[in-house]
Amino acid sequence: MLMNLKTLFNHIFIYSAGAVFYQLINLAATKTYTNVFTVEEFGRISYILTFTALASTALSGIQISSALGRFYTDKEFFDHKKTVFSTSFILLVIFSALTFSASGLISYPFRTALFPKISSTFAIILVFVYCFVSTQEKFLTLFFKWDLKPNIYIIFYNLSPLFSLFLVVIFSSVLKNSLNGFMSGIAAGSIMITLMLLFPLRKSLTSSFDSAWARKIALFSLPLIPYTSTLLVLTFADRFLIRFFIGYEAVAVYSIGAKISAVISAVSAGFRNAWGPYFYTTYSDTNSGKDFAKVFDLFNFFAVGTMLIITLFSRQFIVLISSGKYISAVPVVPFLIVSNIVFNLQYFLLGIYIKNRTIILTYSALTGIVVNIILDIFLIPRFNILGAAFATMISFVVMFLINLFLSQRLHHIPYRIKFNLLSFSPWIVFCLIWNHTFSQVIDSIPGKTAVIILYLLINNLIGTFSFRQAYRKITSYLS
Repeated sequence: MLMNLKTLFNHIFIYSAGAVFYQLINLAATKTYTNVFTVEEFGRISYILTFTALASTALSGIQISSALGRFYTDKEFFDHKKTVFSTSFILLVIFSALTFSASGLISYPFRTALFPKISSTFAIILVFVYCFVSTQEKFLTLFFKWDLKPNIYIIFYNLSPLFSLFLVVIFSSVLKNSLNGFMSGIAAGSIMITLMLLFPLRKSLTSSFDSAWARKIALFSLPLIPYTSTLLVLTFADRFLIRFFIGYEAVAVYSIGAKISAVISAVSAGFRNAWGPYFYTTYSDTNSGKDFAKVFDLFNFFAVGTMLIITLFSRQFIVLISSGKYISAVPVVPFLIVSNIVFNLQYFLLGIYIKNRTIILTYSALTGIVVNIILDIFLIPRFNILGAAFATMISFVVMFLINLFLSQRLHHIPYRIKFNLLSFSPWIVFCLIWNHTFSQVIDSIPGKTAVIILYLLINNLIGTFSFRQAYRKITSYLS
């Protein structure tokens, strides 16, 4: 099945609905954890989750899933689909088993330095078990995305946090230990989902391992390993430095701000999951550049609009998912949302992927992390968590600008960069200074609603968004 713009938007809708549900589950989980655990315990859990995210990306080889998408979806390789899938999965299992076993053994003597104030050896062992199993779970779930089956993808995508939440509550009460219970719950949930995924995919995994394809997959994937590892360090370095300069409680507050800003993923995840299969199957078409530019404009419209809504109601969101103890996270929310939006704009840099020049992403991410760490060291002691949020935002912007310049040189796409900057920059600045200026002036729900309506009207006037076309699309979709 090949994709067109109509299929793309249908898939974006499905993925976005799934992402909204996923975020609701995560918000419910955060609400549960902040009520069940103390601020100190939640800070340690947030720190552990940061470590698992870094380890899962740096050591697992999950970047092989990107190669799966590159070669499984591209029209040029349709006859080799099963071989690509089975070879990719075997490579992933071997690579992640070796790296997590070795890293666990090597890091064990240094566990006190890696996990300060965390004395449970059982919890630390479960960290590496969870990293290995969740890697296979993520890869098998992503297969349904590349196989153009979004409905199945979002079912498994949402079952994972649901199972984990349920099991964390059970294990925490049984083990009488917050960290052991948490790690046991998420590890058991991941194992259950992985077993469920293997059953429907067992026939697709029967193809033999192909050494030629293994080499091709490795050449595409290997440059992405340092890129995604560096990217995660860039994403989470602020939390490590916040813990160093301030403490675990500040990490907990900052993590709540990051949770709120991650609501933007409800928009970006829908696009992100549908976009890869779309551009790989259509980039060689004659009019693909114009279609890509249209999607670029619409993505920015919805992303900035979502940012506006989240910023205006950030206090209410924080109270909803946590308690008043975390209200100081409000100022960091818009800065982290900008980081999220800019990160997702990377997916429009098609020249890097089409020309298989993924090494460029590593160089830009390394530049970003240097900028981030330097800014964090100077800003966190002076501005606390707000300084960390500002540093993260600037780092992602620098990284995006480098990638944009090089990608357009490799494969030019007629994006309306100046138009988008003029259209959306004022609204982004409004969100960034909202908490320090306008929040006292426009504090009522009618006032905030008027700001959102003004955003829609201005974008309708300049042509970024059309009420008439939106109405036609919705009625056509419903009919």
